Amino acid sequence: MKTVVVYASKYGSTKGIAEFIAEKLQQRGILAEVRDVEAVHDLGGFDALLQHASSSWCYSLTIALGRASSGMSRSNQNQTG
Repeated sequence: MKTVVVYASKYGSTKGIAEFIAEKLQQRGILAEVRDVEAVHDLGGFDALLQHASSSWCYSLTIALGRASSGMSRSNQNQTG
């Protein structure tokens, strides 16, 4: 399974948490990449998405990911672990 951990961070703390999450996933054998929401234009090729942001960034993150999710298949978007 290939997972992307997407974050929005103003001061860098949220980025650090996203990197920690990806590291833990990788330790469990899950391919995981960390990306800033500004660098996400297409989510094709990923089986799972984790989003992480402070409460002040959540709305912007959700909107940006909605635009980028056209590359993910519907079945991937609706799967739960």
